[in-house]
Amino acid sequence: MKKRLITFCLVILLILLVTVHAETIFDDSIAEDESVDIDGETYTAHEYADYIGVRLSSNTYGSIVIEEGSSYENSPYTYTLNNVYEDAGEVYFSITVEKESSEGNIDMSRTVDEYNPYLGDQATITVTIENEGDSNAHVLYSEDLPAQVHLVEAPEITKGTSTKSQTSTLADVYWKGVLYEEEVLTITYTIEVDKYPSNESVIRFDDVIFTYSDDTGDYNGSIDPLSLTLSDPLTVGLYLYDEDINEENITIGDKLEYVLYLSNYIDKKVEVDSFILTVSDDLEIIEADVDLEETDKGYNWSGTLQAGEDMDFYIVVEPVKGGDHELNLDATYWYDKDKPYNTSADASFSINVSEVVPKITLNSVDYDGGEEIIVTYTINNSDKHTSYDNEEVTITSDLFDKLNYIITIPANTIYLVKKQEFTTPYSDTALEYTVTMEGTYGGTTYSEEETITINPATFTVPYAVDYTIDGLDEIYTNLTIDIILLTEAEQPSKIAIVHNTDDYKRTVSLTDEEIETLFKKKSVSRAWGIPTADYDEDEINFETQLQYIVGNATYYKSGNLSVPVYEKKSLAEETVETNTTIEANETINVNATLDIEKETADETVQEEKSLTITGEKEETKKKWVFFVLVLITIGLFALSLRKFIQKKQKKADIKKHIEQISGQETNIKQKKEGFFKKTKEIVIHDLPSPEDGYDRLESYLQHTIEQGKTKEDIKKLLIGKGWMEEVLDSYMKRL
Repeated sequence: MKKRLITFCLVILLILLVTVHAETIFDDSIAEDESVDIDGETYTAHEYADYIGVRLSSNTYGSIVIEEGSSYENSPYTYTLNNVYEDAGEVYFSITVEKESSEGNIDMSRTVDEYNPYLGDQATITVTIENEGDSNAHVLYSEDLPAQVHLVEAPEITKGTSTKSQTSTLADVYWKGVLYEEEVLTITYTIEVDKYPSNESVIRFDDVIFTYSDDTGDYNGSIDPLSLTLSDPLTVGLYLYDEDINEENITIGDKLEYVLYLSNYIDKKVEVDSFILTVSDDLEIIEADVDLEETDKGYNWSGTLQAGEDMDFYIVVEPVKGGDHELNLDATYWYDKDKPYNTSADASFSINVSEVVPKITLNSVDYDGGEEIIVTYTINNSDKHTSYDNEEVTITSDLFDKLNYIITIPANTIYLVKKQEFTTPYSDTALEYTVTMEGTYGGTTYSEEETITINPATFTVPYAVDYTIDGLDEIYTNLTIDIILLTEAEQPSKIAIVHNTDDYKRTVSLTDEEIETLFKKKSVSRAWGIPTADYDEDEINFETQLQYIVGNATYYKSGNLSVPVYEKKSLAEETVETNTTIEANETINVNATLDIEKETADETVQEEKSLTITGEKEETKKKWVFFVLVLITIGLFALSLRKFIQKKQKKADIKKHIEQISGQETNIKQKKEGFFKKTKEIVIHDLPSPEDGYDRLESYLQHTIEQGKTKEDIKKLLIGKGWMEEVLDSYMKRL
């Protein structure tokens, strides 16, 4: 019993001596099947047990399974699955990873009394090492100084109440010994800056070894970084001589006197190769100091500055135009023979002479579907004397047709160009529209734009859109749309489908008569040809958008469509070789011309094929031509028969689909379960496909729902078999 108590006390003591820190190294969401790098290891997130958790896989740690709201420890890491959620059809896992790190109880810090010295300045550095633990510690501190500085005198080391100077042959600054519990060691030393580093003005004190050991183990101590940023030995600058001048009120024609100066802050002379002033194009130099020489590059001075010497010059400039104006100083100098140095300064001011500011104002940052958007377009002409007549203004956006105006902008007026009010559409995806106002005033052009962001909305679409693709040749591909009414709905005032790629955009709008037909017959078809000659790909991927207006509300439903690009198949020239010897004067040529009709969406294309036959006997030539004609006739008949069967089958499918939609409703109860809840395994060996028909689909849905399967799980499997999601939703609503 006594041994156990002693062991327990030692464990507690060890815990007190060692401080364990848990650092959060990852806190983010990972999409399903996405890979992410965490602390140098690649993890891939997979769903676990029908989304009740996540399975993280990596090469080093294998598979790590975490259920939602739980954690998994794999030292030194702790993985926590905060939650699982869905966003825009994607599943995400919110994961936090923490890493434990242990360290001893010795703390070290470094400070300096001057972080920005000049060359020749001195700076005092203090190193403090403190034992914050309850046991003795063996400490080593060793530091070699940078080449740009030197020690002024031996470092002073204070331990407890004792202070002494100490030099070492092992390092510039060195101490090794024992620090007792709660004891503090201070090392103080003074350095002097001798020169600049080779490529920068920063001197880094990073050649340090700091180690210690105590009852908890051996450690490489954390080294507090320390660096000095040297001030330029030569300082240049410029300022307005008249302190009463406010740079915000400078106008065209003002005479502005600037003072330019150089100051040598080191105790050795500086050779100045060049001290050049340049100004922007719209600043005219009226007068310059006699000691400044005008050159192609600007106004220059060169010479020697003795230790601590200052020089100044003056220059008078006048702005001749509005806009931004700059004065720039650049100096190149030497203070030793190693290399030249460079320093610079600048001054600037702005004159807003046009005072014409276009502005687009929105009544909100973003919008939900059905909200009112108010867009106001104004031009602020704050010039008190100038007005602008017959100026052009153009307003553009994908939300509306281009607007063009010819306006007059009075002086000192905020002019209202246009105020728009319209209602945002309901969209299943987030939308962004840019509104742009462009125009001119007095020969100057301007452009202003704002972005309208519409948040995604959830709504039920009463229509299904199906496509039939018929490839013809490399010029056109036929596309047929079937729009099917799924539910009893209010008749819309507009139905359109937009097909869009980078190179092609087509909007198919139903006429009023077609919309009425849709609501009478439950379906409408529309066909047209897509030009494919300019596409090198095997297929064209369209982004589609179903748009419809019901009452005062507009709805957008997104989708996509892949259309294959068919290559044109032409008859190749054939050469018929015979063993018949043809004399020089016995060549016979027969030209047979064949007309081949190919049907497209809107027209019949006549293709003329020319066939040349060379032979010796007229009978052979006739047989050859007849044989080709027979083959072509058979091919055309087969194509026509295939198209007739396809159209007949499609009409039958549409008719059967409409009959199924309008069938009797059943009162079968459905069991509602959440998306991420673990479900029973669904038997998938008997899944119906669209070829099995709608009776088979309805029977399968009734059977699986009665068994307690969730609609979401059933729908995922059936979509994988080729069923349209809208058709499945329509049937499931009736069960």
